[in-house]
Amino acid sequence: MGLTEEERRKIYEEEKAREDARRQIQAERQRIYEEEKMRLEGTQAQPAPTSTLGTQSQQQVINSGSWGAGGFGFIYLLSMKAYTHAIVSFVLSLIPIVNIVVFVYYVINGKRLAWANRQWQGFDDFLSCQRIWDRWAKWWFGILVVSAILYAVSAVPQ
Repeated sequence: MGLTEEERRKIYEEEKAREDARRQIQAERQRIYEEEKMRLEGTQAQPAPTSTLGTQSQQQVINSGSWGAGGFGFIYLLSMKAYTHAIVSFVLSLIPIVNIVVFVYYVINGKRLAWANRQWQGFDDFLSCQRIWDRWAKWWFGILVVSAILYAVSAVPQ
């Protein structure tokens, strides 16, 4: 089975976005290197840009939902070095009804918190880590759904 034109275009656009991100990261590293070099030599460096989010496609990924944060909650937040959020998530998850609000909040904001709190080697590093978390959370969710269905079926009187 071959890929459709739309799938090829989507893959091409994703690869182009990754390459743009890679170039931007390299430029940022070069800028930091030059600033540090000037600082050590005693000259004044140019002011750093204020945005650390990168391109618009990177911002979309960073601001998108996180299966990992929803599926693993405080464990995900601990691994992303968002320690305060992890503690708050754990405590509030123990309170009925409030735990649903906490779940939704961290699903929506998980990647943004991860990007802000953990040191990343680059956007590709961030993206690959998030994909792994999302994949594991989807598997976990699938296992829970299948288990719930099997339990419901086994509880039906015959």
